[in-house]
Order: sequence, then C-alpha cells, then structure tokens
Amino acid sequence: MIKTEPKDDLIEQTFNKALLPKNTGTRKQYRCRINQFLKMVGKDMDTYFKSKPEYEKDVIAFWEQKQKMGKGEKLMCVNALKIFLKINDKSTKNLDIWDLIKLRVKGESRETIPDAMTPAKLKPILDYADIRTETAILLCTSSGIRIETVVGLEFKDIDLNKSPTQITVRREINKGKKKTIITWCTPEATEKLKEWLRVRDDKSQQYRRSLNFSKNKEFLPNLDTDKRIFPCSADRIRVGFNKACAEAGFNESVTINKKYKTKDGKIKQQKRRKLTYHSLRHYFRSYMENRDLAEFCLGHSDINNRYYSKPINEIAQNYLKHCINLQVFERETDLTEVQEELKEKDGEIGNMKQDIHNLRNQIYEYQEQMNFLSEELKKLQSGSKKP
Repeated sequence: MIKTEPKDDLIEQTFNKALLPKNTGTRKQYRCRINQFLKMVGKDMDTYFKSKPEYEKDVIAFWEQKQKMGKGEKLMCVNALKIFLKINDKSTKNLDIWDLIKLRVKGESRETIPDAMTPAKLKPILDYADIRTETAILLCTSSGIRIETVVGLEFKDIDLNKSPTQITVRREINKGKKKTIITWCTPEATEKLKEWLRVRDDKSQQYRRSLNFSKNKEFLPNLDTDKRIFPCSADRIRVGFNKACAEAGFNESVTINKKYKTKDGKIKQQKRRKLTYHSLRHYFRSYMENRDLAEFCLGHSDINNRYYSKPINEIAQNYLKHCINLQVFERETDLTEVQEELKEKDGEIGNMKQDIHNLRNQIYEYQEQMNFLSEELKKLQSGSKKP
C-alpha cells in the first residue's frame, strides 16, 4: 500500500491545532466523518464557517442521521465534529447539544455481548493456528497487548534474558502514542516465541510468496532491514486468527445494527464475529486475578490504580506468581509453597509424636503407681480382717 502525504487543508490544520498524533488511523477516521458532515450540509470546508451556519441545527441533523449506527460509530462522529467546530469557531464550545449527546451516548448499552475467551476454546484454536499466529496469540493472552502493538514489536523490545520475559511497548506502537508501558509474557509464550524466532525468516518468505506479490515486489518489506518480530501487517495476524477460529468451530457471528452497501448496490445487514482477536486482551484481564497488576500491564490508568507504584523487579516477580492462570496448556505446577507447607507439617507431626511418647511414659508411670497402691490396699485390707 502506497503511503500518501496528508493534504494541507483546513481539516489537516484542525488536527494539528488539536494535537492529534500524525499519520494515525484516528486522523483518517475523523476526516471521513467530517467530510460526511460537510456533504450532509451541502458545504465545503472552506465556505462552511463563512456562511454563518446554525451549528446546533446542523449537529442535531448529523446526530439523527447516525442513529442507526452503533455506539462506537456515534462517538467517533461526535468527537470528530466537535474538534472540527471548536477549533475553527470557539463559540461552538458552549453549545448545549454536546451535553445532551453525551448523556444519550452514555446511557446506551452495548449492542452485542461478545463470547468470553476461555482456555478450553484457546486450545483447539492454537492447534489449528500456524506458528506465526500461535505465537501472536500467546503473546496477547499472556501480556494483554493489542494486535497493532504485536506487529510493531521489534527485537529490542523483548528481553528474553529476564524471568519472566519483559516486553517494552514503546509509545510509538502504543494506542494513542501517549506513553511507554512495561508488561511480561508467560514461560509458555516465551518458548513459542523462541521457536518462532528460529524459523522467522524462512516462514516469512513462505507467507509472502503465498500472497502472490509478483507484480508489486517493491511493496514487500525487506527482511534484512525489518527489525520487527512479526514482519507483516496486523490484518495478516487477524486473518490467521479468524481462520483458526473457523477450523476450531468458533466461527459464529451476530447481526448488529449497521448496514452496508455491496458492490452491486444491495443493502445488507452487518455482522460481527463473537470471537475476535481483541477477545484475547479480555482473556488476559479476566484470568489475571490481580487487578492492579492487570491494569498496569494493560496500560490503563484511573483513580483506582493511579497510586500503584512498585519497583519493576518486584512487579515482575508478582507477575510470575500470578501468570500461571494465563497459561493455556498443561504445565508443571510450582511446588515450592507446597513443599514448604509439607516441611511445616512434618515438623508439627514430629512434635506430636514426641508428645505422644511423653504421654505414654506418663501413663506407664501412672500404671506402676496404681499397681503399687493396689498392693498396699490389699495388705491393709488383709490386716484389718485379722482378730
């Protein structure tokens, strides 16, 4: 895919003033929604603000046009439009419609509830997945990183010499490009990652040949210069995951409140898979029972975990303690704590045996005293019977 330079128009200038990250999908999505708005009002970006528009009326019309869309699409449209209007006309900042829309969107419930990913589902999916997809899946389930982050990881971002294996998610490949986060992966994922790295070059060449890029070889990345762990796009990993899910029997989808137009002009209802690659991130959050640790690895920050601050080495050892819940296949159980408990029990049993031995000696002494007293009593009784 050929990358084109962004247009230096009013929309691009708006994004720059709003400090939106450059060359991101967010800008493309926002531009698309703003163009939809301008098309609806019948104006172009250069003449809209000069025509003294009725902002609130236009926003309401655009909002009503998007009522059949999902909650995420509505939020995307509103956020794009809000930035476009506020940056270019500050008077739109205090429009009452923004608060009304916020209340409406906040009150909406999720359209569909995705299926929960479980170890029982992951096992057959991993069995059907190729080694590249299998490695990417295990990295996500054990660290919580997103698919776009997985394909952005470079060799320098993963430290295999540490236990557990440390993954540095640079801000350039993190969602929103706001901060760098540290996370880890399980021993199970580490072994699979090492296996993938041994065959990375050969397998990557095979994958590329299968894509049939004979006419567009210039678009193929060079393995000699590509420093990424997975030299491919996020779509390739996503396709591999969906294929493995289908072969494992998890290919169900649900109809959502969205429609799209086919090439032949037909209107069809859009569907959504019950299991998606993002379900793996949900798996990590659900099975990592330590909430603060899970939120730290996911890169989330709110009032509940804002003050979660420990040395990285201590957090890593805490991860190693809890990551056993994230592993998919059978593994050796850490018996260190069990062995320590058994030692304590052995000590207690030894003390109990000593107490029993002492009690037996006391009973033996009491029996001898009883026998002696019994003999003395018999003598006394025989002496009292004499005249």
